[in-house]
Amino acid sequence: MSSVHVVHVLGTGDALATGIARTALNVAESLDPNRYRISVFFLRDDGAIGDRLRQLGVGVAAVGWTRGRADIRGAMRFARALRDAKPDIVHLHAGGLSPRFVSKVTADARVVVHYHSLEEEARTDGRSRRSSLAADLVIANSEATARSVRGNKPLVVYPGVAIPTVRESRASGEIRIGVAARLAPVKGISFFVDAMKSVAQSVPQLRAEIAGNGPERTSLESQVRDRELEKVVTFAGWVDDISQTMREWDIYVQPSLAEGLGISALEAMACGIPVVASNVGGLKEIIVDGVTGFLVPPGDTRALAETIWLLTTDATLRASMGNAARARVIEHFNLERESHAIRTAYEKLLA
Repeated sequence: MSSVHVVHVLGTGDALATGIARTALNVAESLDPNRYRISVFFLRDDGAIGDRLRQLGVGVAAVGWTRGRADIRGAMRFARALRDAKPDIVHLHAGGLSPRFVSKVTADARVVVHYHSLEEEARTDGRSRRSSLAADLVIANSEATARSVRGNKPLVVYPGVAIPTVRESRASGEIRIGVAARLAPVKGISFFVDAMKSVAQSVPQLRAEIAGNGPERTSLESQVRDRELEKVVTFAGWVDDISQTMREWDIYVQPSLAEGLGISALEAMACGIPVVASNVGGLKEIIVDGVTGFLVPPGDTRALAETIWLLTTDATLRASMGNAARARVIEHFNLERESHAIRTAYEKLLA
C-alpha cells in the first residue's frame, strides 16, 4: 500500500483559526502513519498554530499569499511549495477559488474544499459565493453550510470536540453565564448585553463573561457601561483553553444572527452546560430545543432574556439539560466520528 501525502491549507495561524486547525490535527492524529503523511501550508503567516504543529512533528510552510488572485508572486510561491511537496490530496480550509485552481494545475492532486462557516459570517451583504467549482470533493461542517454551496452537494461532516472530564458541581451562589465568540456584529452579542440588563434586575447574583476578541469589542464595552452592567458583564479577551473557562459557567449563550455550526456551543455542551442559542443555521442541528437547551429567534432580546431567566431560576433544569447536552455531544459530535468520515472520504477519492 503506497504512502499518501495530504497537504492541509489554512489561511493564517492566528488564534481565530484554532477551530479549523483542530480539524486538520484531528485528522492527522487519526490517520495510519504507514498510509498517510500530513503537512500544513498557511497561505499567509503560520503564527502560534504553526508552532504547535511543528511541536507535534507536522511539516509546516507559510507561503505569504496575501492578496488572492491579484498577488501573482504569492500564487507562484504557493505553486512552488506544492510542486516540492508532491501531495496526493490538497485539503483546502481557506483561500477561495484561486488556491484550488493552482492546486489542480500544479500538483495534479485531488482537491478537497472544506467550508467551516456561512458566507454571512464573513460578509456584510448576506450574499453567498460558495461554489464546488474545481473541487473533487466539498465538505461542509453542517447541513446549513452545505445549503450555501452552489454546485454539487457537499459531504456533511460535523466537527468533533474533545470530551472533558465531568466537572464538579459548583457551590451555590453566583449564576455564571458565558459567551465565547469573535466579537463581530454577526455574533449578536449586543442583544446578549441588553438581555443581561433585563435579567440582572431580577437575578442579583447573575454574572456574565464574554470570551473573545474582535472589531466590536470597543462598542460592546461602551454598551456595558451605558447599561450600567460593569459589575455584571466582564470581558475575558481571547482564551486559549476555553473548555477550562467553561467549566466555571452554568449557562452558555450563543446569540448569533448567522452561524454555520457553532463550535463553541458544542464545547459548552461537552462540558455539561445547557445552551441558549439563536434558532439559525447549524445551531438548529446541534441543539435539541427543550432538551439540551433552548432556541430563540435571532435578535429577539426579550425572548433571549426570558429564556436565560428561566434557566437561572431552575437548577434542576440546568442540570438535566446539561447532562443531555453532554450525552448528545458524546454520541454525535466526537472526534472519532469526524476523523472516520474524513478518512473514508480520502479513501474514496483515491480509489
